[in-house]
Amino acid sequence: MIEIVLDFKDIKTEEELVLYARKKLGLPYKNRLGKWDAFIDDFRTILYKEWEEYNPEDWKSYDDYLKEKKLDAQYGMKNELGVRDDMRLVFLNYRKFFLNKKTRWLAIMFLDIIFEQIELINSDEWRIDGMMNKIEICIKS
Repeated sequence: MIEIVLDFKDIKTEEELVLYARKKLGLPYKNRLGKWDAFIDDFRTILYKEWEEYNPEDWKSYDDYLKEKKLDAQYGMKNELGVRDDMRLVFLNYRKFFLNKKTRWLAIMFLDIIFEQIELINSDEWRIDGMMNKIEICIKS
């Protein structure tokens, strides 16, 4: 399990939160605008395990599989074997972030996006058991 610590202490704007979360989660963040739409798409990607087996029925060719596997593998933090894994998100200073009137809506929105994506992935009709990374959220004061 990969532990990812997100410290909300210095976050004051939506853009700061999106870019910070992208960086900490191993998502592309350079030259990004800090918008939720792109974050959501990329976050959803890291909820899936990386592809490890080639199935000729799913791909035009082995080269296509390798190309897509390489693109997919660039997202997310990696475990000691170099692949995405189950995650434990540890939120530091989240309570203060949540209780601050100026950032409360960001705190709620961030959790809502994470929960919504997890729910969406888990309700996917194409989902196969074992293809999802598990995610835990731990909030520390």
